[in-house]
Order: sequence, then structure tokens, then C-alpha cells
Amino acid sequence: MAASLVNEANEKWGQMIRDKNAKGLAALYTEDTQVLPTGSPPLIGRAAFEKFAEGVIASGISNAKLLTALLDPTADSVPVGGTFWERGNYTFYNDTGAVMDVGKFVVIWKKVAPGNIQLYIDIFNSNNAFKQ
Repeated sequence: MAASLVNEANEKWGQMIRDKNAKGLAALYTEDTQVLPTGSPPLIGRAAFEKFAEGVIASGISNAKLLTALLDPTADSVPVGGTFWERGNYTFYNDTGAVMDVGKFVVIWKKVAPGNIQLYIDIFNSNNAFKQ
């Protein structure tokens, strides 16, 4: 059950990028979300993430694929209000389909209602070498 909810949410994440819908993307996150992107201070709260998402979309990223590599083995038994983790990989693409970035992420999901999860804590890092 949890794996299908995560897969569905990850597909929605990509769909919101394809739709250039920062507000819809932010709605996948809890109000009190904490997002920890590469090269940025922590983003605290949904509104802060929405502003960041607008910048991501404006940067030319027009598609995203998120794939789960590992899922918390206790995810199916988490009660409402509880959390579980996911470790995965992402690929970002531009309008021509060229790869813009490849990286990895760890998400702490929050079960907000039966059958409903949202991203609570999200950290992602590029696989590209750090430029000095």
C-alpha cells in the first residue's frame, strides 16, 4: 500500500513539473515541510518551497522522473500522523528531453490520513561534481 502511494506521489511530482505548476507541486508537501536542496539554505514551510519550485521551473526543468530505490520496511504499518522514509533517484530534463541533472534524494513521508501521504522532509543532492 505505502509503495503504491509513494509511486503515485512521485508521478504527481513529475506531472506538476511537466504542467509548470509550482502551487500543485507544493501541495504535495505538508504545511510544515522542511526541504533541503543542494546549494540552498533549508526551506521551511510550503510557501517557501513553492517559491523555490517556481525557480526550478523557470530554470528550464520541464520533466522529472523520481524512482524509489529503498522504502522503509515499516511503511505499511505507520499510523496517521506517523512518518516513514524513502531513498530514491531523480532525473531532471529540459523541453528537448536532454538531461539537466541526475541525483539522489531522501524523503520522510507523513501519513496525513488513511491512504494519504505528503512529503514532510525532503533532501536532494546532485550527482554532478561540486563546482568551486
